[in-house]
Amino acid sequence: MANERKQSTEKSILRAAMQLLEKHGPEGLTTRAVCDAVEITAPTLYYHFGDKRGLLDAVVAEGFEEFLRVKREPGEPEDPCEALLAGWDRFLGFASEKPQLYGLLVQRLGENPEAIRMAMTSTEKNLERLSEIGVLKVDVNFARNALLAVALGVTSKTAHIAEQSDLKAMGRFLMKSTLDALTVPKAAIRTKRSRSKTRRAATR
Repeated sequence: MANERKQSTEKSILRAAMQLLEKHGPEGLTTRAVCDAVEITAPTLYYHFGDKRGLLDAVVAEGFEEFLRVKREPGEPEDPCEALLAGWDRFLGFASEKPQLYGLLVQRLGENPEAIRMAMTSTEKNLERLSEIGVLKVDVNFARNALLAVALGVTSKTAHIAEQSDLKAMGRFLMKSTLDALTVPKAAIRTKRSRSKTRRAATR
């Protein structure tokens, strides 16, 4: 019972902290504001999270888990290009709907190789599939870094583009253009396969 109460209090504190972050930005995420929102005393907050840095660490950890859940949503298209675009839409949705949280994640985890690896797992999987079927023009690592650069560039504009629909449309355009530059057109693949079948039939 005591453990359940502790977990419930921590969830309430984290939920309030994340709401304050989105509403007022990092400067509005103060221990006093969180205590007022949850109706607890400062010692209670410190008991659960140590200090403001501990609270921020917990917000980042919870936010990153939420981000990974969004990235791992089931039901991806079988086509790896379509899967990459679907994953991109989910990623940009998260970044545009929670810009303050996403900005904090980039600030705190942007130079963390393990965090980047975890965030790019599904992207790398689909790039490897494209490479295996001969569609990718470049090596997987180059393509991964190109898509990461697009992601960071587009999301850096979240504070400057008021309409989410405009940001998502611009982001999809840039992502689609980059994928088109990194891959062989589907028509060329179909032509290549057709010629291969013709050659095999001629040698029988």
